[in-house]
Amino acid sequence: MAKAQYGLDSFPEGRRCYELLQGRSERCPFCRVPELLANPDLGQITFEQHNDYWNRTFIVSSGLMDWEDGRKVHVEYSLDITEHKKNQTQLEHFATTDALTGVLNRNALIHKLKCVLHDAHQSQQTVSLAFVDVDKLKQANDLYGHSIGDELLLKTVEAIRGYVRTDDVVGRLGGDEFVIVFPQCRKNMAFSRMNRARNRLARNRLPSGESMTFSFGVAENNELTYSDNDAYLSQLIDIADSRMREFKLATVPEKDIR
Repeated sequence: MAKAQYGLDSFPEGRRCYELLQGRSERCPFCRVPELLANPDLGQITFEQHNDYWNRTFIVSSGLMDWEDGRKVHVEYSLDITEHKKNQTQLEHFATTDALTGVLNRNALIHKLKCVLHDAHQSQQTVSLAFVDVDKLKQANDLYGHSIGDELLLKTVEAIRGYVRTDDVVGRLGGDEFVIVFPQCRKNMAFSRMNRARNRLARNRLPSGESMTFSFGVAENNELTYSDNDAYLSQLIDIADSRMREFKLATVPEKDIR
């Protein structure tokens, strides 16, 4: 089978496998033979390998065995797990992503926020957190239907994404509430980004002709003494939430607050 696959009439002795089958002058980067020879007690090594040529992913088991003439023989077999990896990626996406907006869902957002805050504490970095409440979502749903409400949410996320960086985190707490996490970012810079996103959203109109808007508040991690627990996280979100409410009272007519 190997002769037919590689178009060879014979396998000349003394040639290394990577020279004969791959046309390489050096050992394949995923080869485990040196490691197996140096550590006979290992017996077998199993690892994941992506083949760029075929664009397939394999679980590879590599081992050495004693041949009947006393020589060591390298035995390797592979299991194609490409489809399994694709399904796993899709499941992870569904488990962590808000179905409508495509941002992190509540559980994934809280988990990510905890990680960012922990890393920031370890490295003495500043993290800013913005709490966003979409204005007039209930009225949009009640007056024009949920398709318009969904459009308002999608336009909000689109506007926010236009002013966040690669490492920033956008997540939906639920309903009309979002949280944006800004690692290594001071409060004034986060506020500026959110204000520009709000102005961008305002270019979009509801069927009534009113601008789409959101209210927001920003807090910094160093406003509280760090603690690796849910209470610290909740208190930080509450600070940003409180400032969002102050912002909403100052910018949104009372009749449109909800």
